[in-house]
Amino acid sequence: MAPYPAAVTVKKQLFFLLITICPGRIRSKKDSVFNGANDNASGTALLLQLAAYYMQTKPERTILFIAFSGEELGLIGSTAFAEDVDEETTRAVINFDMVGRAVKNKVYLSGWEYGDVFYVLNEELLRYDKNKYGKEYFKSNAPVIDFFRRSDNYPFAVYGIPSHTISATPDSDKFYHQLSDEIQTLDFNFMNELAKTIFIATQPIVNGKVELRRIKTD
Repeated sequence: MAPYPAAVTVKKQLFFLLITICPGRIRSKKDSVFNGANDNASGTALLLQLAAYYMQTKPERTILFIAFSGEELGLIGSTAFAEDVDEETTRAVINFDMVGRAVKNKVYLSGWEYGDVFYVLNEELLRYDKNKYGKEYFKSNAPVIDFFRRSDNYPFAVYGIPSHTISATPDSDKFYHQLSDEIQTLDFNFMNELAKTIFIATQPIVNGKVELRRIKTD
C-alpha cells in the first residue's frame, strides 16, 4: 500500500473520520440487489455532510474523510489502511455504521469503556445545550453483538488509537441485511440532526482542545 499522500504530512495532529461502505450484493432473479440504504449508505451521507460542515469552519487539526469497502469480508479496507497509519500523530478515529434510523432516537458509541472519547463527546454536548442533549446523548449499552470489534474502527484500535463507531440501528432491525433496506426506510430528519450533533461534539477534538487517552484492546 502506498504511504500517505504529501497533502496530509503536516505539523498539525491528524484526526480521522472514517465510515464503512457495504456494497450492494447480487442474488438470483428479480430485484436481488441489496442497496443497503441504512447499511451503509447512511454512513456515506453522514460523512459527506460532516465534510461540508468542517470545510466551512477550518478546524485546527487535519481531518481525513475516508470510505472503506470490504468491512463484511473481514474489515479488509480499514485493516490495509491501518497498517500504514502513524499511530503517534493520529489522534482519533470515528466510524459511522448504520445511522439512517434509530429506535427512540438513541445513538450508541462502541467501545465506550476504552479511553475517554465517550466522556469527551457527551460532556461537550452537555456544555453546549444541556436541556437538548442531557448528560448522555451517546449511549453505552448498544444492543449490537460485539459492536466494538466488528466494524472499521477496530483495526486502528489495536494500535492504541482511540477508535470508535457511532451507530443508531440495532441488529434486531427488520431491514438489517435484507433486500428491503431501501431509501424510503431512512429518517432524514434524524440523520440531519445527528450530523449537526456530531459536528458539535467533536469540536474539542478537531481543534486540539483535548488530548485523548490511548487505548488498550487486550
